[in-house]
Amino acid sequence: MEFSGEEQFTHSREELYAKLIDLEFMSKTFPGLQRIEKLEPKLLVCKLKPGFSFISGTLTNTMELVDENPPEGVGVNVKGKGIGASVNVRIDITMTPNDGGTSLAWQATVSELGGLLKPVPRPLIEAAANKVIKDNWSAFRSKLGA
Repeated sequence: MEFSGEEQFTHSREELYAKLIDLEFMSKTFPGLQRIEKLEPKLLVCKLKPGFSFISGTLTNTMELVDENPPEGVGVNVKGKGIGASVNVRIDITMTPNDGGTSLAWQATVSELGGLLKPVPRPLIEAAANKVIKDNWSAFRSKLGA
């Protein structure tokens, strides 16, 4: 399962890159963040209350920065694990200058859905994931402007 999109910003690539690799900043953009359990320069472990009606409880979300290429982009490996559910996602972000700002292209590839997520119909997962993605970019923009 893949998701992708493009976001436009008036900020420079350097400004955006600095925020994208600042995992403490990024954690504040996660819908449903309950607490940070571990924070290192390239690793974040946190508890989230997912915005999916078909998952109850919390997920332990592990986010690791990989393939850093400042200021053009970064790769992120995300693993989510909860009671009876797991997910692995690879996110690749690339940025290019655009009329005094930056075009940010992203692609998320779900490599594994486990446990109770396996039987959930794909359209339901896609709709829920698209809402979480939209909320995350909205929060990112809001925090970026603050």
